Amino acid sequence: MRISCVKNISAALAAVILLLCAASPSAAKPSSNINVLVGTRKMVDSGWQTNGTVEAYTLGVDFDFTKDDWPVSLNVGLLGTRDSASKVNLDTNLDVQEIALGARMYLGDGRGFVRPYVGTGLEIMSVALGVNEGAGARNSNSMTTGYFVNVGAFLNFLGVVNVGLDWRWIGGTNPGNEMSKMDYYQGSFIIGMSL
Repeated sequence: MRISCVKNISAALAAVILLLCAASPSAAKPSSNINVLVGTRKMVDSGWQTNGTVEAYTLGVDFDFTKDDWPVSLNVGLLGTRDSASKVNLDTNLDVQEIALGARMYLGDGRGFVRPYVGTGLEIMSVALGVNEGAGARNSNSMTTGYFVNVGAFLNFLGVVNVGLDWRWIGGTNPGNEMSKMDYYQGSFIIGMSL
């Protein structure tokens, strides 16, 4: 698990460095933004899929911050999902809490009506799984790291209100409990504001 964590951190740092190198320091910088994300995610090759659930709803807050001389924005996201599934003699509950730390680069000047972006970074995930199989119940809690890549765009109304879409992929996770990994892709509706 430690080797996996080091690989994920190294990959996330390399991606952030590439974004920093690709960004033009003379380009106009975007304003900072705070957005609420409401969406759905689909797990990829996890034990959770075999327990009866493929998709789960998610809710989160996404914040990016920049200063005039920075080539990219710092990006922090807090995401969470809860889901449950039932089959004959099997009830399962999943609770996932996440922190995403990375960099975001706005395409174009980042201050217009349409604000497209790309981002990448480190994903830190807390996974709680509860399984009740008739006569017995078991719970497991674990932490894992991974990486995220996201793209999105939002419309900015009156220089204040943001409305748009965000798509992200999370990979490289290994919670070490009954699920082999917690990788997923997610589509979200964005509503928020520019600061």
